[in-house]
Amino acid sequence: MGNLVPCRPVSLFDTIGALDHIFDTVFVGPAPRTRAPAADIREEDDGYLVQVDLPGVAEKDLQVSVDDNVLTISAKAGKDADLKPDGYLVRERRRAAYTRSFALPSDTDYEGVTASFADGLLALNVPKTEASKARQIPVNAA
Repeated sequence: MGNLVPCRPVSLFDTIGALDHIFDTVFVGPAPRTRAPAADIREEDDGYLVQVDLPGVAEKDLQVSVDDNVLTISAKAGKDADLKPDGYLVRERRRAAYTRSFALPSDTDYEGVTASFADGLLALNVPKTEASKARQIPVNAA
């Protein structure tokens, strides 16, 4: 049982995306890599906590938006000056673009979303609406 490997089914869109990347690299030149950063989402009593790993990203290169119930996080890591090939024997670190989107539940208060960013970790607090929060209902004796 210790040899189990997670399996990610390959869809037609994954294959088309890979082919687009190959053609763009050959005919247009290397572009920033796009990938989805790792994220954790936790539901709490008063809202949701979204934590996203964004290594190598500066705060000025980070964008967070909410549009039509979709939370989108976009960022760029690395610098154009780092792309010069001079003197490298191995070149694995490159400029990268990160994008991640999440569909938010209908009980979300979009106006109250707050964000903090430190040490490559983006933390978003997404509050629930007052009407959706758990509450005690008093029971009266008849």
